[in-house]
Amino acid sequence: MQKVLTAGEMHEVDRLTTEKYGISQIILMENAAHAAARVICEKLGGSVDGKSILVFCGKGNNGGDGAALARVLWQQGADVEVCLSSNHQMVVQAWGVSTDLPVNGDYDADGKEDIAVFRAANGTWYVINSGNGNLVSNVWGQAGDIPVPGDYNGDGINDRAVFRGGTWYVNQCIQGQTVRQFGLATDKAVPASDLP
Repeated sequence: MQKVLTAGEMHEVDRLTTEKYGISQIILMENAAHAAARVICEKLGGSVDGKSILVFCGKGNNGGDGAALARVLWQQGADVEVCLSSNHQMVVQAWGVSTDLPVNGDYDADGKEDIAVFRAANGTWYVINSGNGNLVSNVWGQAGDIPVPGDYNGDGINDRAVFRGGTWYVNQCIQGQTVRQFGLATDKAVPASDLP
């Protein structure tokens, strides 16, 4: 592999691109991720759907590029694993499948967002608690449910909740389970966080 620019030269190109043309670092990362995803897709026969892909991310902006690439490939249906390294030690985190729905929120009451997904195929919630890094899985729902997590009782903790055919099923962290009939089977659930 032939290097075109050194790391220092690339850093300077990024800096000048931002200063001279007003293109933010985030836009540069997104552009790099989408361009790399297009090449990977072409190399894999036109689609990454269902393919297993491992992305290695170092520290700094290149790590950000790799993380953005992993997200783009995941959105295109790939099963993605990411290896993170800032000190030459590798940490591998396999997380989710392409059909999982992101449902981030504070599930462990530490005031920070936890990484979480809802697996619609089996109604299972998978949460990596930010406080201790533990993986917690709970079945709350069934195939086809729409996840609508939120703080339904005002305790500051995200509650697991699903909407199914006009009925809300809420598993409140402190008060237990609540079932509320509200709406019609043809309604679409919209969590309060999505309202203007």
